[in-house]
Amino acid sequence: MDLANPDSIRRTVREIKPTLVVNAVAYTAVDKAESEPDYDALKDVDAMILLTEWMPFRHPDFDRIKTLLKQPVIFDGRNQ
Repeated sequence: MDLANPDSIRRTVREIKPTLVVNAVAYTAVDKAESEPDYDALKDVDAMILLTEWMPFRHPDFDRIKTLLKQPVIFDGRNQ
């Protein structure tokens, strides 16, 4: 499958007929992440998985996060 080709993706999905498709998104603006935690990346997503120990994310605003998510599903996998 060619991920850069939408027709290739459609064809593969039709052939495989998956029962579940996961669309994962990551915040990749690493240079900004330390100084500007971006909660906008959470808008209308189904869930959030928090794994980083970076300082800006040690005390996230869970109330704000809850308002951005479609459902308040948060997995905090940090070792605190």
